[in-house]
Amino acid sequence: MAFYWSLSFSQFFDVKRKDFWQMFIHHIATIVLMCFSWVGNLTRIGSLVLLVHDCADIFLEVSIAR
Repeated sequence: MAFYWSLSFSQFFDVKRKDFWQMFIHHIATIVLMCFSWVGNLTRIGSLVLLVHDCADIFLEVSIAR
């Protein structure tokens, strides 16, 4: 979870990209889903959220030109 927090905060100090808000919302959504899965004791679903969002990061980074 700390990785996604660091990505959310580091975006404000990196070079601004066209997909800034999409990536920011993506990382916040990942954090929220992980928190709810932890609070609800649904660790398997939390692991699935991590897997899906990590795979989506690859396509989000490549799809929009800098």
